[in-house]
Amino acid sequence: MENLFDIVGNTITIKPESLVVPEFRKIWERDKTKEKRKAFNEISYIVFLCNKSAKNPYKNYSESDRVVMLKKDFSIEEVDKLMLEGIDKYKKLKITRYERVVTAALDSLEYIEDYYVNARNQDKDKFDITEFLGSMEKLGKSIKSLRELESQLETDRAEGSKVRGDSEIGLYEIPK
Repeated sequence: MENLFDIVGNTITIKPESLVVPEFRKIWERDKTKEKRKAFNEISYIVFLCNKSAKNPYKNYSESDRVVMLKKDFSIEEVDKLMLEGIDKYKKLKITRYERVVTAALDSLEYIEDYYVNARNQDKDKFDITEFLGSMEKLGKSIKSLRELESQLETDRAEGSKVRGDSEIGLYEIPK
């Protein structure tokens, strides 16, 4: 799936072979305008929502924040059934098992953030500073581990998209 869409700058490039995937072809074909602006925006929404690569300018936001920003940035009033199918297909084609595990771990940071925000709001009589500081120490180690996993994932993604000799992959070639 790495080669169906490219992120260049803050926009995506839709490659013709991506429209072989039924869900993306349906999104493309339902936009009857010559410019295909609506289709481009809907596919951009899907790619930027699901893509975790370093090139994605939205990758550092939680999924809920990305949804809000992407709807605004790409003028998406409602994510309809066809777009949900496109999201599901993109995830199935794009994400490896390893990537799903690392992504789940990274997404869990949102819950950890909530824990620390709520700890600040606890009743002072119930707040255990020793427990809190112990969890902070463990958090540092966890964040270091997550950064290493994220870095390895980025390395794996970059290696998976390289082509020897800076040549172009042909339309009917399958990258190794």
